[in-house]
Amino acid sequence: MKKIIYLACMALLAVSCEKEPDFDKLDSDYVVYTDYAKDTDFSKFQTYFLPDSILEAGSSNKATFWKDENALDLIGVIESEMNERGYQRLTKPEEKDIADLGIQVTYVAETNQVITGGGYYGGWWDYGFWGPWWDSWYYSFPISYSYDTGTIIIEMLDCTQKDSSTSKRQLPVIWYANGQGYRYTSPRANQQLLINSIEQAFEQSQYITNK
Repeated sequence: MKKIIYLACMALLAVSCEKEPDFDKLDSDYVVYTDYAKDTDFSKFQTYFLPDSILEAGSSNKATFWKDENALDLIGVIESEMNERGYQRLTKPEEKDIADLGIQVTYVAETNQVITGGGYYGGWWDYGFWGPWWDSWYYSFPISYSYDTGTIIIEMLDCTQKDSSTSKRQLPVIWYANGQGYRYTSPRANQQLLINSIEQAFEQSQYITNK
């Protein structure tokens, strides 16, 4: 398993061969964390479904969705990164049933959250969102993280393992990324931090490609 922590707005640092960054200087930018299922062959996937809104995780049990121009800009960054790596986005709601990959994007809007992985995980989205084949999510690698307000989370799901005969149909998360850190009073500055963190998440995940 590859676990890397990088500063979103700095040059790429290889943890294995470079000294650790000065954590006293990390409070003005987002720190990006990524992990993935090491046995996944990302080259076998061709298509992906990316919703046109971002789920907002808050203290309320009722899901809300971020759909304004800023949200669409962030979704556009993810789409651009995926397309550059050879994947095709499916955009019609009914097409998510035939997509190879699902991409969930979550923004922590109000409260801290904690995920512990390596087993069952309820998922940010309602389980029915990705079709009748799935009744829960799971990570095949351990995740344990607390989320501050303003965190952006991206989860990539393998939607090809459909088996209606299985009683426990768990949707595997094969790639995970989050970016979080200091929040400014300027919405424009915060939006740029989110964009930078998404770009950095893909930069340090070169294995995501089918080329």
